[in-house]
Amino acid sequence: MKTVTKSHTLLRKEPSDIIFRNYILVYFMFALGGVTTFSSNSRFVQGFFIFLFFLFLFKKKVFDKEFFFILFFVLFIFLGQLFIFGNFNLVGAIALFYSFFIPYSLIKLVGYRFTDYYINITYVFAIISFLFLVPSYISQDFREAVKDFAVWINLDPLIGVKDNFIIYNHELMVNGMIKNPGPFYEAGAFGTFLIVALILNLIKTKKLLEKKNVVFILAILTTLSTATYISLFILLFFYFTQSKSLWINVVLAPILFILVFEVFSAVPFLRDKIEAEYEASSRQGDNEERIGRIQGGKVDLQYILRSPVFGRGLTSPYAGSNNGLTGLALSYGIIGFFLYFYLIIKSLKFYCKANMYNQKFAVFSTISIASVLLGQVLYSKPIFLGLMMMFILYKRSNMQSYLVSTSLQKSQT
Repeated sequence: MKTVTKSHTLLRKEPSDIIFRNYILVYFMFALGGVTTFSSNSRFVQGFFIFLFFLFLFKKKVFDKEFFFILFFVLFIFLGQLFIFGNFNLVGAIALFYSFFIPYSLIKLVGYRFTDYYINITYVFAIISFLFLVPSYISQDFREAVKDFAVWINLDPLIGVKDNFIIYNHELMVNGMIKNPGPFYEAGAFGTFLIVALILNLIKTKKLLEKKNVVFILAILTTLSTATYISLFILLFFYFTQSKSLWINVVLAPILFILVFEVFSAVPFLRDKIEAEYEASSRQGDNEERIGRIQGGKVDLQYILRSPVFGRGLTSPYAGSNNGLTGLALSYGIIGFFLYFYLIIKSLKFYCKANMYNQKFAVFSTISIASVLLGQVLYSKPIFLGLMMMFILYKRSNMQSYLVSTSLQKSQT
């Protein structure tokens, strides 16, 4: 009998109208990360929050105490920054609340299968990106047609920018290369979301060369994003440490590591870019101008040292960080920084347990996530906050239900 993948089996157990609704909801968890037609449209985000709030009440969902604990901590940081820096901003305070409520309500409404929907949605958009990227390499006329279409349809709300048309984002060819942005505002953002999908599907399938994982890796490679490449290398390294396959450990792993070393040394946007940013940062000294991720991180650290517990930025305006990792610590303080990654590890441990995979991989996956956030300030986007709060779904009764459904699926294949 032909084996049916677990994610598709689980999804088919739900009524078709529920499946459709869940795909729409999880799509916006994906899109609000950087599909600018939606993510940069504040009115849409506000309307989506209101829609989710009433849907949450209509479905009689109950707020979890863990969600309130997270909100209380954020409120504690917010009030601490307000006391130190002042500049209370009511609109900012409301936006801070719905930035947490949106991902929480989404995972509560969809349930622990939201990861299946997310994997499938990312997979579809990875394939769509190839349908635009490959012809763009072949034909200049096609590239121009894509650009003209983006301008004509005019769905990008960013001032002076007309690149995004929901399913793809036009990107110029530079030095014979085109970064693959998928539907996001830039390739690095797309790569970040591909990394998350790859992590989730690796844990679920336990196979590197599974169809979707191969597509995710190919799409990641076409982003030409430094942070995304580093994150992928880290993830693959730790994946191989978990493998018990003699063929993988003796043959494939050494070949891959040699290839990674050669790529890192030869590709200009890896070693050369990192060295150039480091040298530029050294010349900048204590200058607070954020030029490059390394210099941006140094500037963030200077601010963090002035307010390590509470950080700054939730109430007091400052020049925005361009380094997601240090930007997270700057926004929520050192305690918030470690709490954020602790909860992601906790969530991924539950996810590993539910999929009968080594729970140590949760720690390794989180290292990969932290690495990719070096290049993108996306830590407050719904998918990352959703991952952070995913542990709430895996309470004892839910965990037992998930394990039973998994066992039934295995017995049927």
